[in-house]
Amino acid sequence: MDPNGARAWTQNCVWEDQNIWGRNAQGMPELLKPENFRYRIFNGGPQNTDLQKDYFMPSINKFRAVINKKTHSAGQYLIFVDRVTNFE
Repeated sequence: MDPNGARAWTQNCVWEDQNIWGRNAQGMPELLKPENFRYRIFNGGPQNTDLQKDYFMPSINKFRAVINKKTHSAGQYLIFVDRVTNFE
């Protein structure tokens, strides 16, 4: 959402660069390190994550806040998103 068109990262996906995912022989996306998003460090130790609660909804809420701020809409628009129902 940079008005000058600056990118948040380079051409490459940071998770692809870290070999967390890649493409199989057929060119389809493939998760190479599924444990990468399974745990998070909280209160000094690893804890299981709820991908929808811990990652998906916070990113949607941040997206909504940026849209509202940039459009000065303060909730005048509905933002429809669909969640992945099978994270495994």
